[in-house]
Amino acid sequence: DQTPSVVESVLSKIQKPTVSDIVNARRIIDGPSDKLRAVSAVRYPWVRPLWDKMRGNRWEIDQITFVRDSNEFPLLPRKEQNSIRRAAAFLSNLDSIQTENLALNVSQFITDPSISQLISRQQFEEWIHVEMYSAIIETLFNDPLEIYDMYRDVPMLKEKNDFIVEQGAMVTRDPSPENKVKAIVSNIALEGIYFYSGFLTFYAINRMHGSLNGVTDGIRYIQRDEMTHLEIFQNTYVSLRNERPEIFTRKLENECREILEESSRLEGQWGEYVVDGGCSGLTGDMMKEYAKVRTEICAQKIGLGGIYPAAKDPVEWATSYANINGTQGNFFESKVLTYTENKPKFSRRIKPVTGIEILSK
Repeated sequence: DQTPSVVESVLSKIQKPTVSDIVNARRIIDGPSDKLRAVSAVRYPWVRPLWDKMRGNRWEIDQITFVRDSNEFPLLPRKEQNSIRRAAAFLSNLDSIQTENLALNVSQFITDPSISQLISRQQFEEWIHVEMYSAIIETLFNDPLEIYDMYRDVPMLKEKNDFIVEQGAMVTRDPSPENKVKAIVSNIALEGIYFYSGFLTFYAINRMHGSLNGVTDGIRYIQRDEMTHLEIFQNTYVSLRNERPEIFTRKLENECREILEESSRLEGQWGEYVVDGGCSGLTGDMMKEYAKVRTEICAQKIGLGGIYPAAKDPVEWATSYANINGTQGNFFESKVLTYTENKPKFSRRIKPVTGIEILSK
C-alpha cells in the first residue's frame, strides 16, 4: 500500500532516516514534507534532464531587436494588423494568468521537491514571456493598454480567459486527488493547446511577408519554452498515474478528456476570430483543425488519445519555426544569437545516491 498516510507513517517510525528513506517516501502529490535538497537524490528520472534542458535554453529579451519591426508593422494589410492585435491580446493575457496559476495553485499541491524546482524555473520563464509580449505590444501599437484590456470588450476572449482561470482555481478550492490530476491536465492544455493559434498567426504573417523578424524570433523563443513546460506536466501526469493508479478511474479520465476537448473548442473558436475569415494563408477552418491536432498530440502523450483521431495538420510548414536548437545564427537578418547555452555539466560530476527507488514514467 503506497497511499501517502502509509508512506508517512512508515517514515516516521524510522529512527534515523537515510537520504534514500527520505527520497523513497516522496510522492508527487499528498506526500510527506522534507527539507532535503540534493541534486542526485531524485525519485523521477526525467526531472534532471528536463532541468538541464531548461537551463540550456536560457535567453533574455534584450538579445532581440525590434527596430525594423516597428517600421514594417504599419505597412502590413489592415486585416493582418488586426490579427496580430488579437493574437497578442490573448498571448499576453495567458502568460500573466499562468504566472499566478503556478504560484497560487500548482505549486501548492506538488509535494516532490524536484518537480517543484522545475515549476519554480517555469515561473521565472513565464515572467520573461510577459516581458517579451510587453516589448512586442509596446513596439507595434500606439495604445498598448487597448491590447492588454481587449478581454474587457471582446466576450469571446473573456470567456476563454475565465475558463482558464477557473480551471486553475478549482484545485485550490477543493484539493482532492482528482482535482489535482485535473489541474495537471489543465496545464497540459494551457501549455500545449492554447498558445498555438497565436504563435501560428505570427508565423504565417512572417512567412507571407518576410517581415516582423524580431517579433517572430521572440515568439519562437517563447514556443520553445512552452514545449518544455508541456513536458513537465505530461511527465508529471504519467508518473502520477504510475504512482497512484487508484485515482485514475474511468470517470476521471473521461473528465480529463473533456477538459482537453473544451480547450480545443475554445482555442479553435478564438483562432477563427483572430484570422477573421482569412489571414496570410490561414482560414478559420484551418485554425479549428490545428487546435484539434494540438489536442490529439497532447492527449496521446498521456494515454488519453482518440479525442480527434482523424485530425490532420493543415500547417505542417509551421514545424520548422519551432526548430530553434542547433541553429547557429539568427533566422533572418538580425544579429547572431545563441539559441542553446552549453549543456550544463553539473549533473555529470555528482555521484548518485544509492538505494533510491527510481519511479519510471
